Amino acid sequence: MKAVGEMGRLRVAHIKTPFLGYSETFIHNYIRHLTGFEPVVVTEYTINEERYPVREIVRLRRHAGWFERPLAFTRLYVAKYVQREILMARPYARALRVSGAALMHVHFGAPGLMLLDVKRRVGLPMVVSFYGYDLSQLPRAMGHDIYRRNGLFERGEAFTVEGTFARRCLLDLGCPPEKAHILHVGVDLEQFAFVPRRLQGGERPRLFFCGRLVPKKGLLPALQALAEVRRAGYDFELRVAGAGPDEGAVRSLVRELELSDRVTFLGIVTHQEFLRECQRNHVLLAPSRTDPRSGETEGGSPTVILEAQATGMPVVSTRHADIPEAAPDGVGAFLAAEGDVEDLARCVKRALEEAERWPEMGRAGRAHIEASYDIRNAVRQLEDLYERLLSEQDVARREVREESSRPTDRGTWPYVVLLRSGAVARARNRNRRYARIILYHSVAPEESPYTRGLGVTVKPATFAKQLDYLCRHYEVVSLAELVERLARGTLGERVVVITFDDGFADTYRTALPMLRERGLPATMFLVADAIDNKSVLWMHRLAYLGNTCGAECVLRAAGSALGETLVQGLGPDAAVRNLRERMTCRMAPLARDRLLDRLCDALRVSPEEAPQRAGLYLSRDEIASMRAQGIAFGCHGATHTAFAVLSEAEQEEELRQSREAVAPWADGSAFPLAYPFGESRHYTEMARRLALDLGYDSLLAAGGGWVGPESEVTALDRIKVEEEPLAAFAARLEGVSLRTSTVGLLRGWRP
Repeated sequence: MKAVGEMGRLRVAHIKTPFLGYSETFIHNYIRHLTGFEPVVVTEYTINEERYPVREIVRLRRHAGWFERPLAFTRLYVAKYVQREILMARPYARALRVSGAALMHVHFGAPGLMLLDVKRRVGLPMVVSFYGYDLSQLPRAMGHDIYRRNGLFERGEAFTVEGTFARRCLLDLGCPPEKAHILHVGVDLEQFAFVPRRLQGGERPRLFFCGRLVPKKGLLPALQALAEVRRAGYDFELRVAGAGPDEGAVRSLVRELELSDRVTFLGIVTHQEFLRECQRNHVLLAPSRTDPRSGETEGGSPTVILEAQATGMPVVSTRHADIPEAAPDGVGAFLAAEGDVEDLARCVKRALEEAERWPEMGRAGRAHIEASYDIRNAVRQLEDLYERLLSEQDVARREVREESSRPTDRGTWPYVVLLRSGAVARARNRNRRYARIILYHSVAPEESPYTRGLGVTVKPATFAKQLDYLCRHYEVVSLAELVERLARGTLGERVVVITFDDGFADTYRTALPMLRERGLPATMFLVADAIDNKSVLWMHRLAYLGNTCGAECVLRAAGSALGETLVQGLGPDAAVRNLRERMTCRMAPLARDRLLDRLCDALRVSPEEAPQRAGLYLSRDEIASMRAQGIAFGCHGATHTAFAVLSEAEQEEELRQSREAVAPWADGSAFPLAYPFGESRHYTEMARRLALDLGYDSLLAAGGGWVGPESEVTALDRIKVEEEPLAAFAARLEGVSLRTSTVGLLRGWRP
């Protein structure tokens, strides 16, 4: 039973150590404005208590000790090798139990990752909020897949970021779209009086900078821009609030640029002093950029930009991270390209020249903050998220017994354990508002030499079980229906779309009858060069060579053609996979096809003339028959080449040829495109733009994600299906990992 606070509200444990730094006011704002839940802070120790009071706090130790620095060093060293909390795991678990919380909200991604084992021990749903370094610097230092490989995105229930850019970063790190939520930093508008900015008489314009003196805040290039502004004859004063490791370099540059008479250093200021500086100065200077050394970014947007706008202050900033969302260019701000000294100087000059517009810009900036960044709206959104997670957890618990009593596929026992544990049922209920687009390739009794080793063939018996499972648990709709629902904003629940890539002929012979028997729609994505068996696609040619001549022979021939050794300590199969990846992502089509021709000549094998080629792909008559039986068709490129290796002209030609080839069987004006290979590294923003210009109405990838109500039809993700036990198929649809779920289940049996 969930513990309830003294005021009859469910408790949420906010985890942040230490609680709380001067620059983290936004966290305190979330906590003190909660109304539907009772917050309790769990922290190792506290700082600045008089500034950030809270009603209830659980400390793991009384205060910071002399050992904090060596302790932090030790934990950082250990974290490089074991991404979990070891030294303080038991105290954290004990504190969470004492707190009586129904849910844990961890601030910043790194502690969220480290506390995964603690989450398992206490059995609480977890929300993790990402704010900056955890989206950029940490993944760069510890691996782009640091969160994914440790199971954070799989085991955490929800993740919040400050804006659209930060959400894209989170998705790029592997977070499922349906778990990534935008939660704007909230501003308590009652604290910020609006004052229009005006120059009085011969008053000198005053610029104000507030932030840590670190590379990502961009003060060093900003000083260079201000020197250029001064040389152009503009008058101004810059007041700098803050301290940090770059302070020496900043002061030195001020002297070098002869700006000492224009720059005043205020040091670290309190929040009240910051508000007074906002009121007395005219323009905020916030030149954020990506740290060129560590790669650290703002993640979202600096809070000072929001708060300065709330006071009516115009802003000069950069198009970095989510700053354009927090301070739209031309509304209450002038935005320059990040790190561009000349462009920043241009924006400062414009701000100084247009002083008569400051009151108008201040009002526009204040209105923007009121509409999108009011703390009360942010807290309502956060409490809605808490409520949904807790209600879904309750529903999932009720489904566990029902799901575990149903007959399951008799595959290997770990898969059965996974399904009977209720993990899949919980995930299916939790994610019911998100659609899945399933990706098949070939449905055949056995793999052909053209597909063996590619993992694209599903056996008919497996396919039949999967279709029956979909009919039991999901609503199967066509791709066109899904696109229409997204446009209407009524996606529905537990929706699935079935798609096939490459146009294998066995889909006509084997898959179509099974789909027809169950009345299920599907979409087939055709490659122009494969229609009517015009040619064998390059990856199928390579697979044929490997399956008929052996991996070692292919590697020797390819190494001779390329003038290098390809194995390099790898086994033959792994080396062939590396070769295939290299041909996919790094070779232009001409070089790739020339290499394949040389391999065929060296091995004296012709995949084009092999007897097994007969009927490999769909013929025009088979396509027409499938079209008449309700199968829709889309485009999959002309040659099945990754767009990322093509020039703009080549991408446009690939898209044009593909569209023309599929046009006879298109569903009216609907032209969906499935990117070849489909992962983000295989296609480009240019390909998306060109596809839209050429009339493609929906664009599909294959990154393993889901489709949510907020998804755009130009960024639909799909889940690739393989030959696997039914329980593994069910887990794949819901993003449930066999390894982590089974181990977690077994560990959960311990007292």
